[in-house]
Amino acid sequence: MTDNADEITGENKNPSEKTKQQITEGVEFVYDWLSERYEAGKLSNIEYKQSVEKLRNMKVFTTSNYSDRLISALESGEVHINKDLIEAGYTVDKVKDILLESPKNDRSMGFSVRFLEEPAAFIDIDKINKYADAGEIPGVSSIVAHEVTHVLNLEVSEDVVNKALCEKYSREYQFPKRSPEKAVIKPQVIGDNDKTYEHGNTKATPKLLPGVVLNEGVVYNSYRDNGKEVYARIMQMRYDMKLDPKKTYTPEDVEQLRKQVMEKRLQEHKTGDEYGRDYHIFNRYSNEQISHFLNDTAQIEQAKNSENNYLADIKQSMSQDGKRAGAVMDSLNNQQNEVALNQQKTVGKMQTNNNYDALIWSNTQNTYG
Repeated sequence: MTDNADEITGENKNPSEKTKQQITEGVEFVYDWLSERYEAGKLSNIEYKQSVEKLRNMKVFTTSNYSDRLISALESGEVHINKDLIEAGYTVDKVKDILLESPKNDRSMGFSVRFLEEPAAFIDIDKINKYADAGEIPGVSSIVAHEVTHVLNLEVSEDVVNKALCEKYSREYQFPKRSPEKAVIKPQVIGDNDKTYEHGNTKATPKLLPGVVLNEGVVYNSYRDNGKEVYARIMQMRYDMKLDPKKTYTPEDVEQLRKQVMEKRLQEHKTGDEYGRDYHIFNRYSNEQISHFLNDTAQIEQAKNSENNYLADIKQSMSQDGKRAGAVMDSLNNQQNEVALNQQKTVGKMQTNNNYDALIWSNTQNTYG
């Protein structure tokens, strides 16, 4: 570990009250959206309760160096690896070694982590403000909503997106309509420190291509065309375009949204990506696919006939050592997350039966940029 030659300054070092409010707004939006879905009977009681608990305890670290800040937070006790990793034999040092070998993404503005005991996101406020001032992205709250959605780890919703990416998919679930919780959402905003670490130069070389259906002329991208990323960008789009959580969006509605975005881009005389980095989904996917993304996510199918049975199934699936690790990797395989798969192949120390290494590594790729 070495100290930076130049002390970290700006919003990342000392977030202003304005920045803290923007961060809170992004987290509150996700809470409000899920609460509306829950009240409408589109979200199960179990997943809603779990999401609210995470949102209530969300930690947002402001930093330009995600891996280093995460390592520092683990070493200082600001965050902790979760019980699944501990039970699988992982230590902070082992997680640190994996993070130090992960490739860095200098273009990213946010980073989210799923293997921590505490819900945590890492946001580069200075970089976001730079792009926002240039009119290239909406701003802090939008990126926070994106990363917080990743942290919630709504795996079923992400799987729904993956299915819609590959085929026509539509399924409506209806749960009892309930009153949402009155939760106080006030994320803990934590500024950056001056710690840096020596990283390896390993690079990911993804090659596997899933059967993702893209618009004509669009080239498959392992990061953009993954259910986890698409679902987070859908949530971000809901925030930016002020979409109604109770509305069912038809392909015709999506076409109108597409036109709104295009008109906005033309008015601002944007160049490059036709719809801008935030709305690559309009470039990449059809109106029918986007309609499924909007309508069929943030909901979960109940196992058997009751939520109690569903919860019992979850507990049973986690009861044996290593079973959860296998389930995690199965999920990655099913989603054809070639980043995680190929990184297992390219790093000699990662054995094929060591599923959590791939999970930790894949989290480092879970960035917005």
